Amino acid sequence: MNELVNFIRLKRDSEGAQLAELEALSKVHFKSLDILCSGDWDDDEWSYLKVSDKLKFKSIGGGTLPIELSTLSKIFIVEVLWNQRLRGEPYSHSYIADLLNPFKVWAEMGIQELSELNQDSYDATIIYLRDRYTVSEPYGIKVNKVIKFLNDKNILNAHIDTHNIRKVLGNTDEYGKVLAKKNKMPL
Repeated sequence: MNELVNFIRLKRDSEGAQLAELEALSKVHFKSLDILCSGDWDDDEWSYLKVSDKLKFKSIGGGTLPIELSTLSKIFIVEVLWNQRLRGEPYSHSYIADLLNPFKVWAEMGIQELSELNQDSYDATIIYLRDRYTVSEPYGIKVNKVIKFLNDKNILNAHIDTHNIRKVLGNTDEYGKVLAKKNKMPL
């Protein structure tokens, strides 16, 4: 199946063409989303639900994201918001803001272009999260959501196999069961 997807992509030219198509569709969806209060597609900050709640498309240090990562993060956020538009309650601001974390982590790791995302960089991301954060499981879950989006849209050069984050980054034993706390308060 993966060879078929790669053959179709080869016929279409490259992943850049697919990214441009997704960006054009996302711009149309962006204009019709009412939950984005202020901001333009090219801005580094969008207001979500309230004017004071900002979605910042910036790196962890506050600098700008690389162009392809910034575009991809905007496409991903608009896709998530577009798919949830018929829900009774919109997603919270903190949930949507946390969906930007994988792009910020990749920028911090030095990934500049979409073509640099592959199985090796995914594995390096998991190791980086384990080394950098004491509680890295939420970051890993968000990384897997973004990778699932990229795989579903066939944006990447090759399919990326994701890990079970609870087993890799969570506080679990070898079978995936959550470990009991050793130093608990007495009952």
